[in-house]
Amino acid sequence: MNTVDAADKKYKEHIGVKLTSSWETLDKELIQLYGALIGDDQPIHTDENYAKATPFGGIISHGFLIVSLLPKFSYEIIKPFAGQIFATNVGVENLKFRQAVKADQKIRAHFTLKSYKKLGNKFRTVIDIVIEIEGESKPAMTCDWINLHVFA
Repeated sequence: MNTVDAADKKYKEHIGVKLTSSWETLDKELIQLYGALIGDDQPIHTDENYAKATPFGGIISHGFLIVSLLPKFSYEIIKPFAGQIFATNVGVENLKFRQAVKADQKIRAHFTLKSYKKLGNKFRTVIDIVIEIEGESKPAMTCDWINLHVFA
């Protein structure tokens, strides 16, 4: 069986399987470093006194910081199938920030393969993502992450 056919079989086996990353703490330093990197210095992310006076009661993370952690979470738990040359982001659909993540809270990602489509030696995957906040019933973020996986 060639690598593309083997990958096709593996993708079929992984439909609906949920994988969960380890916890990641979003501390103030990370939030502020990210804000400085992207030029977003809103006081809700940087100024403790300002942020305490908001309904959040303190500094919160940038939503896009959470999105930017998707590769880190995925590399931890999703290993490429044999023969994969590379994978690339195609897009994110249905992105929703459902609850703010306060500084020093922990988050983790749940990845579930919703679907895939074979395109010659490539596969287009759609992965359901839920970003959980430790101790909270409502997730921080949900989306469908679309990737293209290229095989030899």
